[in-house]
Amino acid sequence: MDNKKHLKVFIIFIATFLIFNFLYCVPKESYKNDNNSLAIIEVKFEEKEEYFPPSLSCNNIPYYFSSYEEATRTVRSKKYKIKDILDPVDSDWIASAEFYSCDGKVGYFIYTTIKGSRDYIHEKLPYQLFLGFKNADSPGSYYRANIKKKYAFSHRIK
Repeated sequence: MDNKKHLKVFIIFIATFLIFNFLYCVPKESYKNDNNSLAIIEVKFEEKEEYFPPSLSCNNIPYYFSSYEEATRTVRSKKYKIKDILDPVDSDWIASAEFYSCDGKVGYFIYTTIKGSRDYIHEKLPYQLFLGFKNADSPGSYYRANIKKKYAFSHRIK
């Protein structure tokens, strides 16, 4: 009998705790509608941005480079919200592909050719296009149709 009594007390305590937190810890505007009656709340969590020293921040990429090699090396050395690497790529001429994004929406696209192992870089490529490239039956054809000559690397090479 004592166990049932303890259980009742525990349930009442939890219910009181939850009601208190709802009434006093949530701003009233967020759970009252225009009629001052309870409304459904939509809770939004904002992702806290991770802090990186300025030298590692993807927001700190210079505009001028001495070569494309320096540009790709610099892009690869920074910290990003999204870093998506596809290696190997199922292609006759593309060996690997990389996507780097500060905001999770657009970013740098670097691919390496099989012949000559040369890197090519594009910028401001939407992440959805990279995912399309990644899932394409023919990544090379997808690249030519959707990326090539549309997302040029605009930084200057000295």
